[in-house]
Amino acid sequence: MALAAAVADLIGSARAATAADVAGPRGLPPDDGVDLTSTHTAATQAIDGLRAAADALRADRSAASLAQLVGYGVPHAAPGEPDGLEGQVDAALAEADRRVTAADALTASDPVGALRAVFGESFLVVPPFMPPAGEFADGLAARAAAGDADPATLRGWLEDVAHVRPGAARLADVRLLATSPPPLQVAQLPADVPPWAALPAPDGAPPPGGTVSLLIAGDVPDRAGPVAALLVDDWVEVVPGTQQDTSVVMQLNAPTAVAPQSVLLAVAADPTRRWTTDSLERVVLETLALARERAVDADVPGAPPSGHLLPALLFARNTGGDPDGDTISTEFPRQT
Repeated sequence: MALAAAVADLIGSARAATAADVAGPRGLPPDDGVDLTSTHTAATQAIDGLRAAADALRADRSAASLAQLVGYGVPHAAPGEPDGLEGQVDAALAEADRRVTAADALTASDPVGALRAVFGESFLVVPPFMPPAGEFADGLAARAAAGDADPATLRGWLEDVAHVRPGAARLADVRLLATSPPPLQVAQLPADVPPWAALPAPDGAPPPGGTVSLLIAGDVPDRAGPVAALLVDDWVEVVPGTQQDTSVVMQLNAPTAVAPQSVLLAVAADPTRRWTTDSLERVVLETLALARERAVDADVPGAPPSGHLLPALLFARNTGGDPDGDTISTEFPRQT
């Protein structure tokens, strides 16, 4: 029962693979490569089988005929108590007739949909497809010839990946519960990329971009013919390079300290006395007070009186380096 539940979980979460899933980096095929010829035949046979089973049940209304519908996933088809057999037969016939009618309408245009109509919407149809010409077969042959993906290595890799990938975990569970699990093999595209991408390269270089590695559970009898497969899990692996150009940008605030914008030269009132801390403090405080007063406009109420400074005279003084002078300068002759 545990194995059956694990298989049902695996199939229910998988999807049918197409040619695009096994295409290498050289380009996708123009279409999905699916061949619906055999699927159409299977749909026709399934519809005929369900119709025949319903007709047999309609004829004898027996528990044995009712049980024939169990294989088609018809609800209430498993025979129960004899007292409820008639009700089960009526319900099963109604569902079987509905499925046959729906499947008949889809057979020609959508054989996959017709099979789902017969067996239920959760039924997974896996049509065969044709892999890209030669590429898939070459990828299988190259890995087999290289011998770097032996069964023990593949089992260990699958068990490791199962810790982080849900699809791989379901496959690992089925293989663990199975008595004789199918063999594992690898196809890598393009075929000329050594070694297997899951292994470290001898020179430390990562595999080329776009390399596709396929882990296949089971045999591939005809590598050049159609293939029917379930896609259990897929993901894109980012492989870090051995070298990478990088840079570091730092944003720092400008320093708050600035150079002094003025120098205060204090002259002692009494050159015979030494400077003291108190006298120097008084000079600094007085200078700060005078600086604040100088910044106040004379028209501002409460501004200090400036009448003793006005009127003032402005004299021009030549400070240029030209001996002939470059502007008018006022000369103050020394009085003797």
